Amino acid sequence: MQTLYQRAPLTHQNGTMPLRVAPLVGGAALGLWARAVAVSSAGISLAARTSWGTIFLVAIGWSMLVAATIVLRERRRSALLLYATGAWWFVAELASPSVGVPIAFTIGLVLSAAGPALVTHLALSHPTGRVAGWPYRAIVVAGYVVLLGAVGLANAVVFDPAATGCLGCPRNLLLAGDPMLADQVALIGVWLGASWLLLALIGVAWRVISAAPSSRSAVGPVAVGASVFLGATAAQYLTSLSVGTLGAGGPAETVWHLQGLSLLGLAVAVCVELWRARRTRRDLTRLVVELRGGTPGGLRAALADRLGDPTLVLAYPIEDGRRYVDAGARPVPMPPPSGRSITRLVRDDVELATIVHRPTILSEPQQVKDLVTSVHLALESERLTAEDLVQLTEIRTSGLRIVAAGDAERQRIERDLHDGAQQRLISLLLGLRLIRSEAALPILDDAEAEVRHTIAELRQLAHGVHPVLLKDAGLSAALGALAETRPLVVADASIERYSDVVESTVYLLVARLSDADRTVVRISQNHSGRAGLLVEVSVDGEAQPEVELVDRVRTLGGELDVSLSEGRTEVRLLLPIEQATG
Repeated sequence: MQTLYQRAPLTHQNGTMPLRVAPLVGGAALGLWARAVAVSSAGISLAARTSWGTIFLVAIGWSMLVAATIVLRERRRSALLLYATGAWWFVAELASPSVGVPIAFTIGLVLSAAGPALVTHLALSHPTGRVAGWPYRAIVVAGYVVLLGAVGLANAVVFDPAATGCLGCPRNLLLAGDPMLADQVALIGVWLGASWLLLALIGVAWRVISAAPSSRSAVGPVAVGASVFLGATAAQYLTSLSVGTLGAGGPAETVWHLQGLSLLGLAVAVCVELWRARRTRRDLTRLVVELRGGTPGGLRAALADRLGDPTLVLAYPIEDGRRYVDAGARPVPMPPPSGRSITRLVRDDVELATIVHRPTILSEPQQVKDLVTSVHLALESERLTAEDLVQLTEIRTSGLRIVAAGDAERQRIERDLHDGAQQRLISLLLGLRLIRSEAALPILDDAEAEVRHTIAELRQLAHGVHPVLLKDAGLSAALGALAETRPLVVADASIERYSDVVESTVYLLVARLSDADRTVVRISQNHSGRAGLLVEVSVDGEAQPEVELVDRVRTLGGELDVSLSEGRTEVRLLLPIEQATG
């Protein structure tokens, strides 16, 4: 199986090899021909005006062809535009008297002005190769119409080399119009070309400005190279307006060199962008390997490391996208703060997650697709885990509200017993004493004793429901008061205050366990292992916490352990520290 897997890419490479080599070989031959034409056109060709001009001519054109070959497999549309631009750079030299071949001379006349349209097409479509939006499409189409039609073809139809004094020029095969109209047609072409070039510059600039921050790293470098090229060409057209013929005025040689350098920059920018995309894909492949058997919540850290953004946040949608949480079910605010970008990871029209990141990464749609393809299983797993954690948190929060409501009801009952029934019994006791002072009857003594016993039982009942001292003075004071009524030893109890629900839980546990036998209790804050409030209760004899208390502890996220040893019951209660914040 391993051998078969290795052979498949080789077959694919062999199948595409002619597609990559043939244009490169043809372009190389075209470049050498253009150089020969330039050398023989000294004084006419811009490339022949300096000792290194022809080398510059060949180097720029070949760099475009090499860049096209490099990106052909993954950026096919951009590669075709690079091939066309490199070929145009050479073909423009063929509109020269020394070319000697009429058809080549005619092609050179028609295509000599087409370069800006190709460069604009590349700048407005890279990296996907597709021009998005009708305004950009209109600019590209208008460029081909103006530069190929109004500037190239229209001029070729009325241009007669012999009429201009070029007796050695090859015959123009497209000459069909009145050569007397050549000046007017050329002037119209220059006007239209200059107008379109200014519009193209605005379009390229606006594409960069309107692009998402994450896309500018891919679009920006190509747009800069195109802008330099279009700006230099626009300057040539504008300076030619006064004479009506393209290239007849202004620093034509400077413009030509700027065009060549900007094309070189374009070739480098396209290759660098592809290299960055490939590196990201390699990182994503490594990420998939790392995530196998990884711990829950490790996806964010792995993505942050691979994408080079330590502040990256991975948020999962819940409640149909109305809220977002991280892998630990902690809320993530949306939209993010200014200066941060978001990328939604979608598969089969379902949003798996949203990444909050710095603007310079995840700049390409294809890059995002690769990311989703690579980690969608891990995303779905973490998303489901986050949803479960959110539900557990909501259940726990609901339980806490129920426990707090129960404690509030206990306090209300205690106040009603103290302020209502107990006060009326005390008033009755005082009335009996007053009557007994006037008439000493044995039945009154029995009634007074019965009332006193009822008041004592009522106080004990109210104290068991929820002692006032627990709310007013805290857990330590309430346990101290409880120790005065039963065999309870408070060996150690912090005087710190905790939340009401924690203090009431500890008090109820100690009160229920110490009801009959001798009990020793120690309370401290646990700092080893899981942090929290630690309560240790030792009871002589057998004792078991009631089911209500066990459920209460679980609702608070605590731990309750009970063990029997040599006739003693050891109870260990640990409540989370977040519940013990007084």
